[in-house]
Amino acid sequence: MLSNFQDVDAIKLANLLQILLPAASKDLLESFAYRVLEAAVDIKMAAMEEKALYQAFWIKHSQKYDDQRMRTLAERLPQGDVLLCIFPGLERCDAQHGQITLLKIMLL
Repeated sequence: MLSNFQDVDAIKLANLLQILLPAASKDLLESFAYRVLEAAVDIKMAAMEEKALYQAFWIKHSQKYDDQRMRTLAERLPQGDVLLCIFPGLERCDAQHGQITLLKIMLL
């Protein structure tokens, strides 16, 4: 759930994306903006609350789609190469137990 300030930021992001992607529908861009902003806030909160080490990772545009490490806004699973990585994935190492967890990267 986003706060009022985050709602305003999501709308600003959607408006910016509308300029960059004029053929995209406003509903799709708003949905995308909310999901990206919510993911960013969730990661920030998790990093502040837990005693864990985080390492960001990006997927290059020519790599094959891997549903273990990646997620997308598409209704169906993509096939083929990654075109654009829009949000980093995180590898989380629990400082107390040494357990490693992957938080999926987001693709467009």
